[in-house]
Amino acid sequence: MVANLEDSPKLPPRRITFTFPYLKKATQIAFYARGSGKKPILKKVFSGTATNLPSVKVNQFKKIPVSWFVDEAAIEDANVKTSTYKSGN
Repeated sequence: MVANLEDSPKLPPRRITFTFPYLKKATQIAFYARGSGKKPILKKVFSGTATNLPSVKVNQFKKIPVSWFVDEAAIEDANVKTSTYKSGN
């Protein structure tokens, strides 16, 4: 199920979100994050200490590949193996 939120405690207040049962039916999941403002949360996600975060729970799904697309500013200081994508342009 896709849920519509009108009063999220974090910006933006209006957003959509996917429920865990819906996500568990996926064949692949991708996250996108950019900018240094995402650095603190991504450091928590990949450190293994923030087990209550929804993105951490999704990372732990069995049999569903999860990909993260991030820029260098967002992933700086996180202890995670990375690879660089370069377009053909």
